[in-house]
Amino acid sequence: MRTALLSALEPADGGGLRAELSLAGRSVLSWQASLALELGCERILCLCDAPNPAILACQREIEAGAQFHAVRSLHQLVALCRAGDMALVLADGLLPEPSVVAVLVEAEDRWRRGIWTVPVEHPAIADRADTFERIDASRRWAGLSVVGAEIVARIADGPADGDALAILLRLGLQAKIACRPLPEEVLSQGQWQVAARAANIEAREVQLVRTALPMPPFAAPLRALATLAARSIGAANAARGRVLASLVGIAALVLGAVLIAWQQTAAGLAFAAAKLFAADIAEACERLQARIWSAGEAVRWTRVRMLGGASVAAALLCFALVQEGALDARLALPLLMLGLAHLASVKAGSAAAFWNDRATHFLLFALAASFGALAEALALLGLGALTSILLKGYRR
Repeated sequence: MRTALLSALEPADGGGLRAELSLAGRSVLSWQASLALELGCERILCLCDAPNPAILACQREIEAGAQFHAVRSLHQLVALCRAGDMALVLADGLLPEPSVVAVLVEAEDRWRRGIWTVPVEHPAIADRADTFERIDASRRWAGLSVVGAEIVARIADGPADGDALAILLRLGLQAKIACRPLPEEVLSQGQWQVAARAANIEAREVQLVRTALPMPPFAAPLRALATLAARSIGAANAARGRVLASLVGIAALVLGAVLIAWQQTAAGLAFAAAKLFAADIAEACERLQARIWSAGEAVRWTRVRMLGGASVAAALLCFALVQEGALDARLALPLLMLGLAHLASVKAGSAAAFWNDRATHFLLFALAASFGALAEALALLGLGALTSILLKGYRR
């Protein structure tokens, strides 16, 4: 059985415990427990003096996916470990990037045993050297180990009031478990943070947001602006940001349809562009939420909304053409253009980002409609998408 050994004992610089500090609305302990679940842990053992609100909240979060035990003594820890178990040990307050930990510890269908290390004088750990216990003259523990149950069982031989993680480290070194250096880029890119004070939490939240919301190329200007807006909303406010952006988008859609019905086509399409821009913000906030809560449902619902959004966009464009008197074959232009743009967003290589930016497309349509050339703009943009697809195929 895969087991995670966490700790909620170390004090934070500003009072309280490191494990209780909040990152994007979740405790540090909750983040560590989620990491353990992602790595396949079936049981989580948390060293503590007594259950506190962070521990109880963490237990409620994960109890559907794993067993959770608050451990108050070394003997209790030994009693909970079973022969054949593998234990993932994380330092108190450590907030590593989950994908990095997965690469470090996973080896095919099993965990790779090891004690990960960092250089003694590395600048990335200079302000938190007390967290990374010294191993020898040149190395410190990086706060991550994978050991077998036989190592954990020997912890009972140590002092009853000893530091369990420090004892485990020494036992692992005595058992000749391989010491594995942490990759330099992990430290230099801020993917190995310790939550000891507010500044560390802020740095980790910035890293979290950037990982969840990579910037699209500025070939897709409004999608890039939507991503910047979602980043500025932040992880802690992502849920509220998603709801607010969705409501704004609905209001803009209704106004756009009303304006098109009043034959104010350019203004109506501009509001439709605002609706799509708000939808991009809402989608970015949802991706951020999914990253915070490790939710898999977001991807499925995003695809459903993409299909619904494309249908609404086609209907609006057809409505606009009807209002301009286009009751002929030109009504097929919105479907052709949107279909070709979708294909180009998948197959057009470096130009794909632009073809995925529907808010920008609608802004261009609004501009064209102000000159009475909406049908021509649809045809030209459709031809542009087709050209991008063909050029990509030609380069192959």
